[in-house]
Amino acid sequence: MHHYGASNIQQQSGIEKPLDWNTLSNRLSVFYATRLTALPMTTTQLAESWGMNKEAIRKLFREEPGVLRIEKKRNGTRAYVTLRIPKRIADRVRRRVFI
Repeated sequence: MHHYGASNIQQQSGIEKPLDWNTLSNRLSVFYATRLTALPMTTTQLAESWGMNKEAIRKLFREEPGVLRIEKKRNGTRAYVTLRIPKRIADRVRRRVFI
């Protein structure tokens, strides 16, 4: 009968060893850093970046597929709409409109 140590069993079963804290922390930092750079932009941020008026940006992206629309309805008044524009959508519109 052959005796297998824990590391041999892990290798044969495809189970990975638990990550140490430093490795886990580094992987999470990279994961969140890449996600945070991909946050959707506000109309103000995009207007400043493109050198345009905020209202022009709102009109340009109002009906654009892929833009996040956040509506806040208030009793008896109009609904306020906040737009969040993912970078890939902004890049697509910029190519279509300016190139």
